[in-house]
Amino acid sequence: MLDCFVEAGSELQRTQVAPEADAFTFSEIAGHAGVTVTDEDLSAAEAEDILASLRTVTNEMDESEVTTGSRILFITPTLKGILDDFSLANPNRSNRVLTRFSRIVEVPQSRFYTEITLNSGEGDRFGYSKGAAAKDINWMVVERSAVIKFDKHVASRAFSPDELETLDSYMMKCRKYGIVELLDNKLDGVRVSAAPAA
Repeated sequence: MLDCFVEAGSELQRTQVAPEADAFTFSEIAGHAGVTVTDEDLSAAEAEDILASLRTVTNEMDESEVTTGSRILFITPTLKGILDDFSLANPNRSNRVLTRFSRIVEVPQSRFYTEITLNSGEGDRFGYSKGAAAKDINWMVVERSAVIKFDKHVASRAFSPDELETLDSYMMKCRKYGIVELLDNKLDGVRVSAAPAA
C-alpha cells in the first residue's frame, strides 16, 4: 500500500503540481508591473531570428550591468530545437549569445503563458487554464536574484475509503501555497518575449 501511494504521489507531482506551480510562477513574473514584455511572432522564425532577439535582450542587460553568472533563459522546446538544429548544421556560424546565460531551461508551451486562471478544485475544475487575455511566452530571461520565490505551505494527505462518503476508494489530495514576487530595483534582469495576442 505504501509503495502505491509513493508512486501515486510522484505521478501527482509530475502531472499536476509541478506544471501548475511552473505556470503560476511564469505568469506572475510576466504580469508583474514594470516587467518588459515584447510582442514577437516567432511561429515561423528561423534560428537567426531567435538569436537576434536574444542578442538584443542580452545587450540591454549587459549595458544595465545585469550579471551573466545567474541569468537563466527559459525557452519553449520548439524554439530551443530550432537553435539546436542550427548549431549542428552550421558549426561555423556563431550562436555565442547562448553563452550569455548561466543556464537554459526548456518549458513546454502548455505552462508558459503571461496569464493563467487557477481553477477552484471543485468537481472536475482543478489545475489551471490559460487566462482570457494571456499570450504564449516564447522565452523569458530571469536573473535569479530579481525573483523571490518560495513555498509557504505544502500539505498532502491520503484519505481511506472509510473517510470518504462518496467514494469507495483511496484519494490523495495536495495543497500548495507559495509566493512569487520580484524586486522592483532588479527588473532590468527580467525580460519576456511573447506571441502577439490572437
